[in-house]
Formats: sequence, structure tokens, C-alpha cells
Amino acid sequence: ARFPDTFNWVVFQATSIVERSNALSVRWDPRDDFIDLEVTRIDQETKDTKSFHLSRTRQEHEQTGNRREKLPAVIAGQYLPVFVNPSDHAYVRGENSRPLDRTYTISGFSEEHYRLTIKRVLGGKVSNFFHDEIREGSIIQARE
Repeated sequence: ARFPDTFNWVVFQATSIVERSNALSVRWDPRDDFIDLEVTRIDQETKDTKSFHLSRTRQEHEQTGNRREKLPAVIAGQYLPVFVNPSDHAYVRGENSRPLDRTYTISGFSEEHYRLTIKRVLGGKVSNFFHDEIREGSIIQARE
């Protein structure tokens, strides 16, 4: 049976890993860690492009004694998989509506925030959700 609100995961144990030049690199990470990130600022870059600044949530901030936990370090060009649940959003209404995931390039970062710059795509469920529904203070889930 298929369950619309679940993700399919494949678990395996590698017996050897061979590194090959000129091959697409794979990021191996045995953790399935997800973090909640709060949208702390939104910049309108162009008519159809916005930058979303993401930090650890205020709740987490308060739980750690009013200090922001550092975000995992990234390198230039790295992507951030994000998950949104726009089930009540006009772009994805219907019986098959479920959380959606997209991967966006991190366009700026520090120890305290990531910046995602997202262009509105005609018919794009997640890009339109970000542009139309996400506000400062919104929480999104991302893979750590």
C-alpha cells in the first residue's frame, strides 16, 4: 500500500566505496537529521526573485540560553533540501497533496544563517509557495 504522507527511503550498507575522477560526487551521510529553520528576513531581489534568510528557530534559541546554535558549515555551491507542506495552498490542492521537497542552492551563509534565492517558476508548486505564502517568522524544515 502507498501512504501519501511518507517518504520512501532505501537503507543499505556499502562494503566498499571507490572514488573516481570525473565522476559525480555523492554526499554520504548516515544521519537522517532534519532541522526547523525560521525565515528571519526576505529580500525582493527582482520582480520574480526573492532571497530568504533562514536561521535556527526562536524556540531553539530560547532553549539554548539565548544563544543561536551554529548552523552546519557549508561550502560554496552547496544545496539545501527543504520540505514544505502546502496542502492548503492553491497550487497543490487535491487528494494527492502531501509535503513537497525541493533542493535549492545556498546563495549566502554564515554561522547563523543560510540564504536561499528563489525565482518564481510558472506552475512551480514550491517556488510559488515560497513567494506567496512564506513570511518572516515562517518555519520550514530542512535536511541538516
